[in-house]
Amino acid sequence: MLPIDEIRGVDDVSRRPGHEGFRPVAPWPNARIPPASQPGRPSVPVRTRAGKPMTPVFGTSSPLRGVSGMIRRWAYTFPEHRARRWLLLILADRVEATGPRLRRLAPLAVPLLFATFAAFRPRARMGRVRVSMLHLPRDSGSRLATGR
Repeated sequence: MLPIDEIRGVDDVSRRPGHEGFRPVAPWPNARIPPASQPGRPSVPVRTRAGKPMTPVFGTSSPLRGVSGMIRRWAYTFPEHRARRWLLLILADRVEATGPRLRRLAPLAVPLLFATFAAFRPRARMGRVRVSMLHLPRDSGSRLATGR
């Protein structure tokens, strides 16, 4: 087998359209070498995948927070080939999507919640009215209807 340097043909360096402007691979003159490392911890959990390290993501464009963030962190504890991981990530997306819906309904839900508690508060032994007295109108109506 021929070495790669001796192989010519379609990939001949002299036949490439940008051969005259070809520049060897090297860092730009004004680049800092090595690049400065980012301070702090990554905002997304870092895990290795199939023996290759993942690139840590630094930033707060969409940090993990709330219930959906807890579900995502839990999902990242499972390997990528498990369905459990992907189902938990889908669940986290659904939980995150319901947040704005609940916030939109909050102005309506809070007064309804207070009205429900006010209407169904316990009435036993309040003042002089007893629970047995509350059933009298209902019981007397049924007695009249049956004729007893």
